[in-house]
Amino acid sequence: MCWYGADCYRKNPEHLRLFRHTKKKSPNSGPKKSKKRKRRQPSSTSTISSSEEERPKKKRKKALKTMLSAYQSMLETALVGTTIDVQQKRLLRTFRETNNISIEEHNTLVEKCGWKAGEYEDGEREEQPVLMSIERSIYMEPKGYKLIKIRSTQSKSHEEQVVWNLATSQFYQTMSEAQGNFTISSVGYIINTQVRSNFLKEQRKLAKLNPSYAEEKWGFHGTSEASIRAIAKTGFKHPNQLKKKVKLLDEGFFGKGIYFALYSDYAMWYSRERESSQVLLCKLLTGKMFKCKGRMDGAKRKAGCHSHFSPKGNEIIIFRTQQILPQFIITFEENEASERVQED
Repeated sequence: MCWYGADCYRKNPEHLRLFRHTKKKSPNSGPKKSKKRKRRQPSSTSTISSSEEERPKKKRKKALKTMLSAYQSMLETALVGTTIDVQQKRLLRTFRETNNISIEEHNTLVEKCGWKAGEYEDGEREEQPVLMSIERSIYMEPKGYKLIKIRSTQSKSHEEQVVWNLATSQFYQTMSEAQGNFTISSVGYIINTQVRSNFLKEQRKLAKLNPSYAEEKWGFHGTSEASIRAIAKTGFKHPNQLKKKVKLLDEGFFGKGIYFALYSDYAMWYSRERESSQVLLCKLLTGKMFKCKGRMDGAKRKAGCHSHFSPKGNEIIIFRTQQILPQFIITFEENEASERVQED
């Protein structure tokens, strides 16, 4: 081994052959040791209260929405009638507590079912006024439906007479001078749980905005007899849902909605266009009305308003089906009579 090692300056091949010249180790040479990353310790101020807080916000919101939807379905089933027993309330409370549903959320859903928070606690709801006692048993069924037909020639019970008088008085009192040219042959009283429930929910919603918005108005709707039967069973549908199934007369002079006449003979014109001898008499929630100044063919509902009113005051246009409650199917017979001039 050479005395000078790696620092030897001699280049003689013989010297290099006879002597070994070891290289100096570099201070940076050798296998590199991997640096261990220090785990980040949670700060003393950040604590995890529950596994729920570890989920991303979006997942938490989605899970809560699903639970609320399930709870609402349970409430709708339990509150379809006018009473709720202790056992049902216990099951609902268990579900609510298990899924962290707040009492505020519970009360909101109870109101959507047509109950007040106090009524839920008492286990009994104040009954809505009805015209016929049979309605109460039908309204106990989630999809309850019945059409009670009352003929002009039949002997009527007290309740049937009340229904008959209400429908016929609206029909004749809103007619032009040719009242004597029309005769009512029958009145069909519509009892529909789901449609009525939707109407009452919408009424409470409008009442919160302004009590006057929840006031009911009567409106006549003229169309084909087949359509009237369908409306009685399932309620009205928006024109956009009917385009493929039903031929519309027009796109809607004063907005694309569902049209009602304040006058019975005005609605009859639309019935005759469909070769029908029937009109529907409905309760309407007009809310805040927009008075049209002229034609608005196919227009959407005016922003900030709940319905439209035609320029001459003959028609009301409703855009949300929840604002309509079909009540009576009036079947009439007619002779020659003067008609109101249609607006255009």
